[in-house]
Amino acid sequence: MSKRKNAKKKKLNRKKTKNIVAISIIAVVVILTVGTRFPNRNIRPVRRVSENTGIVNEGSTLVIEDGVQIVRSTLFSNRYPAITVQQGIPVRWIINAPPGSINNCNDRITIPEYQINHTFRQGENVIEFMPVNAGRFRFACWMNMISSTITVLVPGESIAD
Repeated sequence: MSKRKNAKKKKLNRKKTKNIVAISIIAVVVILTVGTRFPNRNIRPVRRVSENTGIVNEGSTLVIEDGVQIVRSTLFSNRYPAITVQQGIPVRWIINAPPGSINNCNDRITIPEYQINHTFRQGENVIEFMPVNAGRFRFACWMNMISSTITVLVPGESIAD
């Protein structure tokens, strides 16, 4: 009888082990899938000093022409570019949306600080605003899942400050 009990215990232990392994594999797949769906969500882009204006944004360029800050960025399907601009100078933000970059989540952007709601179209999209207040302002897609920031620096302030 003890042999039967031991055999049953071994069989149950094997089943438990297989179930634990299966659950662990499923958990890893779910974590990897969710983790790669929104990469860089909490990672802030690196910003460097530019020779032209003192500001360069990761994946964006900024120049001042005729008293307007011209920021050029590219739209990606899984993230919005963070930008840095100077306070008190009007901004014309030109966002290029290449084929395949627009999806059901990122197709509409909301920038509450400037009361802007913009629907992206393939090609160049222009968003204009006046950065009155200095600080970091969050913007997001209409579902509030993809987000980024507009950093507004006071005149003379550097990114490192």
